[in-house]
Amino acid sequence: MIPQFDAINGTILAERTLKRSARSGPRVGDFIHMVDGTLRRFARNCGYGLQTTYRWHQTGEVSAGSFHLCEDGSVSYSGSLDEMIPLAQIEDTGEHRDGDFWFFHHGHWRARNGVYFKAPCRVFRQIAA
Repeated sequence: MIPQFDAINGTILAERTLKRSARSGPRVGDFIHMVDGTLRRFARNCGYGLQTTYRWHQTGEVSAGSFHLCEDGSVSYSGSLDEMIPLAQIEDTGEHRDGDFWFFHHGHWRARNGVYFKAPCRVFRQIAA
């Protein structure tokens, strides 16, 4: 049986979203408008830059990777990675957009126990080197 998002999960989401919002700068899960016109999400923080999700080159759509919202407000990504964007080429647009995330139902880690939801993300743009 697939778990349903309920009030307990809503409380967990509120706590994790608050912790996530306290993190400054671009975060894993946030969006970026690339100079090539595509929209991607940050998938891995390398310290000096962020790697993006893989773009399906035939359609230009972002791949369907998985973004797990962790207890500390960080995000763990599972999926294909594309290029790394240096921090100097990342500019905040001031916009926000909902992104897809998941975590374990009621915080219980086990197979087929994920609940899925949308959470606010920052939107950035890549600027030319």
